[in-house]
Amino acid sequence: MPPVKAYLQLFRPDAALISFATYLVGAVLANGLDLMDVAAAFLITGFSTNFCYSFNSWADWETDAVNKPHRPIPSGRLTPRQALIYSMFLLAASLVYPFFLVRPGWMLFAYLLLPLLGLSYSGKPFSLKLRPPASVFAVSGGLVIPIIVGYYSNVRGAAPDLRAFFLALFVYCLAIIPLKDIEDERGDGDWNLYAKYGARLPYYALAGLLIDAALLSVLPAPPLLKAGLLLLFLLTGLMIRWHMARPDQMGFLYRRNIHIVEAGGALFLGWQVLYNKGVISLSLMGGLP
Repeated sequence: MPPVKAYLQLFRPDAALISFATYLVGAVLANGLDLMDVAAAFLITGFSTNFCYSFNSWADWETDAVNKPHRPIPSGRLTPRQALIYSMFLLAASLVYPFFLVRPGWMLFAYLLLPLLGLSYSGKPFSLKLRPPASVFAVSGGLVIPIIVGYYSNVRGAAPDLRAFFLALFVYCLAIIPLKDIEDERGDGDWNLYAKYGARLPYYALAGLLIDAALLSVLPAPPLLKAGLLLLFLLTGLMIRWHMARPDQMGFLYRRNIHIVEAGGALFLGWQVLYNKGVISLSLMGGLP
């Protein structure tokens, strides 16, 4: 029997960290964050998001044999059948636990949407991964759902309206998700966006960031959140330009942008927790709870 570690390695660590942390960020934006939030973040990450990536690892194992031969299935640590059975267990759990966590309504739909996006992205007959831009929308939706449900699970009373903030995050994901195709070009085939657009793809990402910045500037959102997102857009744009000047480094672009997001998210999470506890107080917070 394969070790548990081999199954867990179907789920990328950076994806797990982002899912877990963004739920907690959503909770602290609503002045929440307690043990129940940590448990909910664990469930949405350990089952729902885990299913999306583990099922994709099974569906893409032949492609991974070219792009990422170290992964569990291509390396022989798991068989495709074992990975599929594990993924189906995660799917079943993802469709059950939300009924014990939230009441029927749009929040329940949001929880159930995550595994459904993962299923339609990697599984037949939909196979959205082969149909950009639908694939980009599906992945972007999966990335922003945890922070949205983390926020609305905790929001009480006169909390700020963060719909513009969530929309800007979604557009940011739409701009940078296609960059992942750069590292996967060899095994993906002609549906890979980098294979299709080549050197133009980073320009499309930069245009997306500019559109997002313009959108954010005219929509209502707390000043600190606006400033944080605009800084993220700037750092991401600079990272893209740096790699465009160094074609031999392009394969690392997406992964390095993820590191920027992780670092920025960790700093903001720590900052907001301190603010909520009264350790710091700045008028720049601009109406955050």
